[in-house]
Order: sequence, then C-alpha cells, then structure tokens
Amino acid sequence: TETDNVSCDVPRYKLYQTENTWNLLELDTRTGRIWQVQYVVNSTNRFKMQTVWSLLSYGEDEETAPNGRFELYPTHNMYNFLLLDQVTGRVWQIQWSIDEDSTRGIVDEIE
Repeated sequence: TETDNVSCDVPRYKLYQTENTWNLLELDTRTGRIWQVQYVVNSTNRFKMQTVWSLLSYGEDEETAPNGRFELYPTHNMYNFLLLDQVTGRVWQIQWSIDEDSTRGIVDEIE
C-alpha cells in the first residue's frame, strides 16, 4: 500500500525555494517528478504546474521506488536546478520559468 513506503525520516514530497519570491519547486523524491508552485496575494495568479512528467526511477514503478531517491540542488542560475538520482548517480538539468513560452522541465541529462 501507499503507506508501506512512507518513512517518517524521508518525506516523499519536498519544497525547494527559488530566488523568485513567489515560486517554489515541489519534488516527488520517489519518482523525480517536479511541479512549479506559484503563490501570490492575488488568488487568480496561484498555480501548480507539473514541469517534469517522466518517471525517472528506471526499473522501478512508482510504488516500489524509495522515498528520498531524488534530490534537487540549486545552481548559480536562478532558473536552473540539478536533479540527482541518489541511487544511480544520474543527473539532469531542470529549468523552471515564469514565462509560458520558455523551456520548462528537463533540459538534458548531464553525462
């Protein structure tokens, strides 16, 4: 069941601050999926949008992957983070944006 994989020590979901006051990134530490979360005083501009759709825990399904498998690391570019698979060592460049026409999600795997 869902609760079988939940550990009090390792959360399934984590929020990461960006340098933008109104935007955070939510990471599913089990699958590597990421959402951009925007909050503001004006409720019409609040949203949560998935930016990484892929299940990155290759060889495991969503229910068997361990919590804490993925971790996000900020870079000196406020729109880019590095996503680390702590099991395989794979690293992806992740980009978020407030501009609808800009690239969002996985830019590329760093090999």
